[in-house]
Amino acid sequence: MPTTLRGAREEILALVKAVTDTFSNFVVLWPDRPGQSPVSDSSSPKSWARVTIQHGLRRQSTLSGGAGNRRFTASGVVTIQLFSPASDGLQDQDTKAQALRNAFEGVSTPNGVWFRNARSNEVGQDGAWHQTNVLADFEYDEVR
Repeated sequence: MPTTLRGAREEILALVKAVTDTFSNFVVLWPDRPGQSPVSDSSSPKSWARVTIQHGLRRQSTLSGGAGNRRFTASGVVTIQLFSPASDGLQDQDTKAQALRNAFEGVSTPNGVWFRNARSNEVGQDGAWHQTNVLADFEYDEVR
């Protein structure tokens, strides 16, 4: 089933939200809500994430057919940057990274966003935070 750029973004974010909603004391900075901050007061989360969706290559997949019948394939990468206090060790961050990575492995959304090459990369410590990135390549078709 074909989708649109906006529809694909919404389905990708919904998949991330379904997983991160299961994490306690955790905040997600979403790309469609500017001005968010993970650390704002004494009740700040113990860990947090930032989600980025980057579209890349877009190609015409069909040569025949007029307007309304041409298929275009779009692809890109979704990145979830996980941040945990450096003093907490990595066990909790590893658990979160694995849950997010597993959510993208071998699945597609209801409207046909396919995910491949789900992976987690340990970035390391930067100041008070330790960072791990979870990435997954995505692809979907749009008909127009």
